[in-house]
Amino acid sequence: MPPIPDVTYQPFRHSSKDTFASLNYRNVDLSDIKFKTFNTVGLRNKKFILNPNFENLKDGVSGKFDFLTTGFTSNAFGISFDTVDQATTENTQKTNPTHIANAIDQGFFPKSVFKSFIDVIDLTTFGDGYNAVADSFHNSFMRFSDDGKSTDVVNFEKYENMVTRKNVSTLMSPYYFSNEMMQSFFFFDFSSGDFKLESGDSVKNATINLKILSHFGERTISSGVMQGASSLFGPLRINPRVFQVIRITKEYDRTLCDGEIENPEARFGNALEANFFESYYGTSESDVDENVVSEFTISEPMKRGQILKIDITDHLQDAIDNRSSKLRFAIRPKMTSYGRNGSLSGNQSNKDPDAGGFGVGNHYFQFERGVGEDDQPRVSVDLVLKKGSSGVRRARFQRVRKVQL
Repeated sequence: MPPIPDVTYQPFRHSSKDTFASLNYRNVDLSDIKFKTFNTVGLRNKKFILNPNFENLKDGVSGKFDFLTTGFTSNAFGISFDTVDQATTENTQKTNPTHIANAIDQGFFPKSVFKSFIDVIDLTTFGDGYNAVADSFHNSFMRFSDDGKSTDVVNFEKYENMVTRKNVSTLMSPYYFSNEMMQSFFFFDFSSGDFKLESGDSVKNATINLKILSHFGERTISSGVMQGASSLFGPLRINPRVFQVIRITKEYDRTLCDGEIENPEARFGNALEANFFESYYGTSESDVDENVVSEFTISEPMKRGQILKIDITDHLQDAIDNRSSKLRFAIRPKMTSYGRNGSLSGNQSNKDPDAGGFGVGNHYFQFERGVGEDDQPRVSVDLVLKKGSSGVRRARFQRVRKVQL
């Protein structure tokens, strides 16, 4: 049996009927976990543009993209041609399209550029070795410092043998295995023990508190032009993204799905049993309950050790009222659709939250999920105990105790 952590309970200051609880997470034997994606949330890109230069040898066109923002802003197309002649060979009506697809639909975007090629590093070419390479690559180029600052663009000479040329039209789409969705499953059992939560208890506020381990972002933002790639040039920054907490309907009874070990996209529950999600990675259909959802947006880099507090009030109340006080949910990036070949934030294109979208580009974070008490996610609760609760129960929630959840 794992050691039982200390948990401190303090009475809520504003009312003698309220109690505040910091509830620890069950210990996890990390040595049993081979594929440790269970502490990562967000979108991780797989393709990276080395520089903004494009070239179409067939049509004799070359030039440079302007990735100043998530769209075209500095000229008619966000494109600089190498010669004036090239710029006037096609329809160059002055406009300021916010996305390549719109520009092409309107006949403003030069087709020769659309069919051009650009230098890219594609991590998907590593097959079975993808995860190790992707971890190393992202830690080298896309990870903020521990104090949440941009890092320099380090020399990536050792990745030169990975450089390939990709068609611009391919990189415009997020559906060519361009990214992977990272989500994390949680399970808290409040149905038994000295601190069980009972029907009639009222949750005024509840948060899941995650201790940040690392945060990953974008360099020069290319996502408004090329949804399927990030850049390897420019300062590291955060492109705002909306995240979601959603109730998982599958009745797994561990702190993480065994699918994290064998096949996180399909399996949950005991690895020896045939328990499978009905949708990609348990993201839709009967795997989730879209009536129990909360959302939050991250717009600034987070520091290592920072506590991210996420609202789960409705989730915990629902667990008490309808799930025998067993709380199951996943934290994930909010998307319109999820799939193996890429995740999409909008009907036509990824958009920033301030433009009505859920976010664009590479953005994910990792949190502590170790065996030590300080490294475990915790649930904090502002709770009103049900009427008729005994004095012993009320006192129990206000004393320092050791408890295993």
